[in-house]
Amino acid sequence: MDIDYEAITYYTLEALINDKAVLKYSKVLKKLSCRLIEQVDIESEYKSFSRVSYEESEEIAKKFLAFYSKDLLDSYLNIRARADKVYFFSVEGENEKIRRAIKDLSRQYVKGEIKKDLYKQMLKYYNYSFIDGDDSAILASGDAYIFLRETLQDSYVLVHEFMHLIFWQDYKVEDRPLNHDFLTEVNAIAMEYLLTDFLLESEYRKDAYGYFLNRIFYTKDNAYNLLFELMLVNIYKKHGIISEELIDKYIKKCNPLLKEVFRVKNKEYLRMIINENGLLLRASIRYVIALFLAWELKKEIKSNPLAIKKIFMIGKSIYDHNLRKALKETNLNLFTKNWEVNEFFDQSFNR
Repeated sequence: MDIDYEAITYYTLEALINDKAVLKYSKVLKKLSCRLIEQVDIESEYKSFSRVSYEESEEIAKKFLAFYSKDLLDSYLNIRARADKVYFFSVEGENEKIRRAIKDLSRQYVKGEIKKDLYKQMLKYYNYSFIDGDDSAILASGDAYIFLRETLQDSYVLVHEFMHLIFWQDYKVEDRPLNHDFLTEVNAIAMEYLLTDFLLESEYRKDAYGYFLNRIFYTKDNAYNLLFELMLVNIYKKHGIISEELIDKYIKKCNPLLKEVFRVKNKEYLRMIINENGLLLRASIRYVIALFLAWELKKEIKSNPLAIKKIFMIGKSIYDHNLRKALKETNLNLFTKNWEVNEFFDQSFNR
């Protein structure tokens, strides 16, 4: 498929207009992304998860939440009982055709092309769901679609998605405030880190550490994508157009680590932009930022369990515009800390 560079130019201009508040922080975003890419050498995801029943995974999730906060457990149980808000599906035995059909259906629903009732009926008709990747999600409607694999991953998915549900507020996607792009994944990923710690002395030690490595592996992809799209923004600001020639010229100027990846994957990144009808800046930002801030939060909670209250403080600040105030109130240092990704491996989890 040929790349429509006119469309890429339009989507980049659109990002410059609509994402001004986000792009204001491009310097720190570049710094964090480069630090992650430079210091992480995980080349493939961990896939050797042992079989764990869904019932056992949920018990693990509930015991973990109870260990840190009765309020979090109570919130989980209250939302878990909402059959009209939380839908569970199994990924067992699905084929590629059904997976693509469900993804297309979800895309139609998010865009408002089909109504909610029809969407639910079609999901039930297609039956179970996606196979690969982190496909569980909270839709703009506030409905949760939880996809289960009957491995330890289910415990993480439950904890992660219910963190979003606990603090979810009804905002149109286009009206979400600045903090949503920066903070919405912090609580969920901090709780993933804590869950890994919680499981390291159990029979699930290997799988728990594998899930932790996967989180970093996937976020490294987000970092590459974020840096590529920031490069597009820079090209447009200087030239007023995006072309294949300009992209090639700028890739040649990149540091060797980026150059190697961008030469291979730049067409893939461009096709993603066209398929999604826009840059993926915001989606990439939230995971890159969360990887670091969640680590700080996790360390503080481990040293002082009463700091779990910061999970609630951040949850409330997600739907606010004042990012610096939210970070100051929770003592999370995003802008001046000299981040070292290596400490993720060296100082907390014993491999």
